[in-house]
Amino acid sequence: MKEKQTIQFLDNLFYLLKGKISLSQAFEMMEKIGDETQKKTAIHISSNLKKGHNLYYSMDATQKFPKYVLELIKVGEEGEMLVKTLEEISLFLKQKKELKENVITSLIYPCILLTIVLFTIILTFVWLIPSMEAVYLTLGINKNILLKIILALPFPQIMLATALGLTIAVLLKTKKKGIRGIPLLGRILWDIEKMTYYEILYNTLKQGISLYKSLDLIQHYPSKEIKKIAHKQQQELQEGNSFTNALKLLEKNIIPLGFIEVGEKSSNLTDAVSRAKDFYKKELQIKTEGFAKAFEPLIMVIVAAIVFLIVVVLLYPIYNLLQNI
Repeated sequence: MKEKQTIQFLDNLFYLLKGKISLSQAFEMMEKIGDETQKKTAIHISSNLKKGHNLYYSMDATQKFPKYVLELIKVGEEGEMLVKTLEEISLFLKQKKELKENVITSLIYPCILLTIVLFTIILTFVWLIPSMEAVYLTLGINKNILLKIILALPFPQIMLATALGLTIAVLLKTKKKGIRGIPLLGRILWDIEKMTYYEILYNTLKQGISLYKSLDLIQHYPSKEIKKIAHKQQQELQEGNSFTNALKLLEKNIIPLGFIEVGEKSSNLTDAVSRAKDFYKKELQIKTEGFAKAFEPLIMVIVAAIVFLIVVVLLYPIYNLLQNI
């Protein structure tokens, strides 16, 4: 199921169970709720529950839910905290979806500006300036040094080579650093991953799951980078290192590290992880809101440079001609 469908499905299940309806009755009711995918999923789960299987197995058998969500449900089911776990998973998925939507929304305006700027650059160098060469010859205007350079350069090939080079550079950087290598957006996307890491860790620790087992559950999250880091952190713990040291594999920001260090020393790690999670929620709100504003000055500089070039290359020689008439 898609993320939106998963959120709706878990929401419906949470409210039904919160209303003291049994698990089997809840899924019988959910067979008539939602779209066709949700209904079929509910029928499949209900069938497995009637065979005596638990909720985790029944949901896993549908192959419709993210593995890390299923692992959290398993923890909640075994700890007899299923209703609370469903509420927290649903809230977490909603927050994550909202953050992604905020990032996409913050990108729309800069992308529109960037598209206009790129179109203007292509129009100026590929069509406008070359087309003025005939005008200069007709009017008997001498081409200045800048115009000669521009006309001599093969701009279509240069632009194509630049675009290809930038694409290869981004792909190589992304392959090496993962999502952190994505220009402009890398840090925001990585902060979302870290917030997710702390969210899963908090939900498992809060239910009495050991730190080592919690890191094992995090490895079911789809991010390859998070999986690798969680596995290395387990190795660090096995070697007798503190979780604060192990966390440095993920974390470079001294504020969350400070939270964890204090929490570990005071045997209050769950609250420390919660503070780290909340820290990244606030950071992401600030970054997504400021992304478009930070992009504007760069666009203005590029536009100003294009205008200046047009004035110097095209208008100034014509102005000199008119002055001599």
